[in-house]
Amino acid sequence: MLQVDQFISSPLPMALPASPTTPGEVLSIVKKLRNNKSPGHDLINNKIVKNLPPKTIILLTYIFNAIFRLSYFPTTWKSALIIVIPKPGKQPDLPESYRSISLLPTFRKIFEKLLLKRLVNIALKQNALPSFQFEKSKLERYLPINEAAVTGSISTGIGYTQLSELCVTMDIPCMASCTFVLVQGFIDKRIHDVAEIQMKIAGDEERRLAIEAGSVDIDGIVHF
Repeated sequence: MLQVDQFISSPLPMALPASPTTPGEVLSIVKKLRNNKSPGHDLINNKIVKNLPPKTIILLTYIFNAIFRLSYFPTTWKSALIIVIPKPGKQPDLPESYRSISLLPTFRKIFEKLLLKRLVNIALKQNALPSFQFEKSKLERYLPINEAAVTGSISTGIGYTQLSELCVTMDIPCMASCTFVLVQGFIDKRIHDVAEIQMKIAGDEERRLAIEAGSVDIDGIVHF
């Protein structure tokens, strides 16, 4: 547990911010919002967002890009409106007789879609996602959820604390800190193994070029 605590309290690694979004990308997400969804605690529903003027879409883009640049998630978007619905045929005086629904702010949902797209792109560029055909019509890619989350965290330069906060805002359970450390160790080893193989390939190529150029002494040692 000491290793876990040290990892959580360690400073974040330096990393470039995520690629900025554009008003066009934001507007494309807004157009796909469903009208029948309930609003969060700010009472701004999808119909209202769909009728926002272009200037407001541009201002939203500024806000989303500031979040990417500063790695700061607005506190008000971390809150959800909890609705409790009774289960049919259950005793009303028992907590387990109810199920809860978290109603999230619409602007937060838009940002989550922007963030998800960038995390997936980073994982694809690093060739971290194995191919798996689970639809007959097209080839898709998948990755176990914990490995995908840790890979995205490493790529974007965030740690476990920031990942857990993001999971809270998205209303999804987060892995335990010890699991994060274990998965990160697995990914680090895989990166190290791949880097070692690539360095050996590069070294063999340099050796071949040096031999072809005659850069070999009388003892057969190659000089690059």
